[in-house]
Amino acid sequence: MLAGTEKGFPDFTDGEWPWIYHKVPETSYRNSIFPTVNITVINSTTVHFSWRYHGPIELSEQIIFLRNLIQMKVENVINYQPTSRQITLSDLAQNTFHEFILVVKSKSLATGSISKLFHTSTSMLSQPTYTTRPDINIIASLLAPDQITLTWSYPETNQDIILFRVRCETIFVPNECERKNISYVKSHTNTAVISNLLPFTWYNISVKAERSDGQGVYSIPTLVLTREGLPSPPEHVQARVVSPDEVALEWSRPAQPNGNIKGHYISYSYDHYDPDKWPQIYQEGKMNSTHISNLTQPMYYFLIRACTLAGQGKPSRIIKVFMKHDSRGSLSDQHLGIIGGASIGITCILITVCVIYIKQRQLKKRCIAAQVANSVPCPHGCMIPPALTPAEHLSQHQNHVCKSEELWSLLTPSDKSTIDSPCSSNDTQSTSTATTDLYCHVTSC
Repeated sequence: MLAGTEKGFPDFTDGEWPWIYHKVPETSYRNSIFPTVNITVINSTTVHFSWRYHGPIELSEQIIFLRNLIQMKVENVINYQPTSRQITLSDLAQNTFHEFILVVKSKSLATGSISKLFHTSTSMLSQPTYTTRPDINIIASLLAPDQITLTWSYPETNQDIILFRVRCETIFVPNECERKNISYVKSHTNTAVISNLLPFTWYNISVKAERSDGQGVYSIPTLVLTREGLPSPPEHVQARVVSPDEVALEWSRPAQPNGNIKGHYISYSYDHYDPDKWPQIYQEGKMNSTHISNLTQPMYYFLIRACTLAGQGKPSRIIKVFMKHDSRGSLSDQHLGIIGGASIGITCILITVCVIYIKQRQLKKRCIAAQVANSVPCPHGCMIPPALTPAEHLSQHQNHVCKSEELWSLLTPSDKSTIDSPCSSNDTQSTSTATTDLYCHVTSC
């Protein structure tokens, strides 16, 4: 269904039409599936309901809804047996308008429903009061994303009406964790303004005309969708350098889109100051990633804004990216840290080994020098002991120096002829040499 004015009808595409789907039964069914309902108030808290169908019907399901129209809440939901045609409900609120709804479905998949309003009395003798929902045509004007202006027509019977009460309830809340918010607004005229609403949110709005006794019935609810607002900042922005002049960006959708996300603006610059003047790239659609190329500076700053029909939202946090100068052989900060730590460790080990080696050499030199200082080499290769005191030297000399007669007997052969001529010229030098060698060996012992 499409509404038009004197100027004509709007030009909508098929996707913009609010289509409603209804499945017809597989076979033709001539009899009406809508029942006739009778309501009998037994006392102030108990009501008896009965209904009948026109002609034979094979039902597969009957569901009963009972709603309190003063508190606007469903009190009972009963999946009733298909063969029953009556039910008695008790423990109802006194002096209150209620709505009885019966939804039926036949085995041929035909469906139907009927709604009846009734009012419970304050005493057993009171007669039930039947009424219908007031015929109030609600018109909503959307002036801002968080505000709705309502106007409605007066009901046909407007006698004894002292005020109107508007009920506004959120439905289809984007964040399911949020509780549904219900607000009430009083008005003494047929207009009202509801503020502090959520952008791009469905609201169930109904109007009640209250009489002097405080009673009244809310009108048929009207669904209103508020205008789109500016989205919140994109979250979890991450950057990754894929080449020396290209960066890959990823992010999550805003926590509060406040509308349909049409695209994202990516701002970047190598200068940290004045982000509002940074160059921008627009990416249409709901994709949460992009690539920025032709980057020539060693460092860049990035931020992202989501946009709806209301415009650009708040920017995300600024992230700083260091570009790679050469992709070949480039290492990450973690790898550089590991290599640096290993280099320091190896250097410390080498220094320790060198110090130990040098100290060992110095100690060895000192030992050799001490040995050299305490011993004098003999011309014949013999080692002379350290210098002794005069008394020690005299004692050892007396113990080891032989008498001249004994030495001569050792040096001369046993042959007497040889002894008789000890001073032959040829043996004088050899004898002297032998005596010297013997003295050296004896002394060293």
